[in-house]
Amino acid sequence: MKQTRRRRHLRPRPSRSQINQQIQHVRSTMQLFQLEWLAEAQRPAPSQIRLRFLHDSIMQMKDEMSNLEAL
Repeated sequence: MKQTRRRRHLRPRPSRSQINQQIQHVRSTMQLFQLEWLAEAQRPAPSQIRLRFLHDSIMQMKDEMSNLEAL
């Protein structure tokens, strides 16, 4: 009884196709952020706050992609 109760609370592991879809989504979002970073960096007076935010977001997406690929 305890074992079935515990299993109910565990999230099922996503399928390989679901993982690949998530990876593709993160990859395309990361490419958009990289293009945005390049556009911001080429402005005459780029916003350092925005560049830092975009860079941090890209790093988080890279971490998320490596975590998804490890599944």
